[in-house]
Parts: sequence; C-alpha cells; structure tokens
Amino acid sequence: MGSAGPAPPLGEEIDRIRALPRPRPVRLRLSAYFVSLGNASVCLVWLYWLHGLTAKLEATYVWPACVALTLLAVLYRLYVAKIGRGSHRLLAEGEVASGLVYSRSPIWGRHPGFRYEIGYRYSDQLGRELQGKCIDLTDRLRIGMTVLVLFNPLNPAEHVALCSTYYELAS
Repeated sequence: MGSAGPAPPLGEEIDRIRALPRPRPVRLRLSAYFVSLGNASVCLVWLYWLHGLTAKLEATYVWPACVALTLLAVLYRLYVAKIGRGSHRLLAEGEVASGLVYSRSPIWGRHPGFRYEIGYRYSDQLGRELQGKCIDLTDRLRIGMTVLVLFNPLNPAEHVALCSTYYELAS
C-alpha cells in the first residue's frame, strides 16, 4: 500500500526485510482486492446474462456451453492462485537482493495506461548473476532503477520481483 512520503533507500528496505522473522507476515495489496472484486463482478454479470439467455432459449442448447465456460473460468482462477502461491512463499521465506532494471517494454502496445514488462538482473548470495522478467504492477520502474528481488537460496533461479506480485510484507 502506498505511502505519502518518498520511499526509503533500497539498502534500508533490504535491511528491514532481512530483520523480519521468518516466515515473514505477508498480506494482499489493496490492488489485489480490486482485481478480485472485478473478477467477482464479471462472474455475476455473466451469470445474470446466462440466466436471461436460458430463459429465452431451449436449455438443451445453452447449458453445455454454460458448464464448459464456467469450468474454464474455474480453471483460470486456479491457475492464477497457483502463480500467487509461489510469490507468497518467496516473500515469506526467501532471501532478498537488489536488482537492476535493464529493459522495459510495453506489453499491449504503446498506448498509455497499459502495463510494462521489465527485465532485471540480480546476484545471489554466492555472487552469481541471474536475470528475470516480470510485469511491473507499480508502473514506476525505468531502466537503470533498482528493484527488490526475493529468491529461493537453494534455487536462486526461483525468484520474484516485489513490484510484480499482488502481495506485500505486512510489517
């Protein structure tokens, strides 16, 4: 959740995260609640539309399509939840490092208001340089800026940039 003042220097933020006991307390960002509310609204509108459609048409033609589309929606939500569990675990128990943004490109074209994919490099505790890409949910990062990266110390290739997750540290 955003604060009114400037962000603390990255070194201080890394020290603060390292000082937290593990597993670190993690919570959903406010934006994640809005995304969930939007998904729920779409589902409710979908169900209302299906109810009106089935009242007008013969149910034998509509219900198989309704069941198939509902199953696809459930599978999509399970997939999104699976992705979120990985970042939640890394925030709660992973090592923290400072990464450097080396690329930034729009995802859905060059229209304003769309998200950007950033590429970043970071070093693990053994000094190996790794890199990753993610969607910058903050839309604040530019090439040359630093980003917080949390990674699995046993498998540093398993990592997440803090700017790309719907979770945040609770304290």
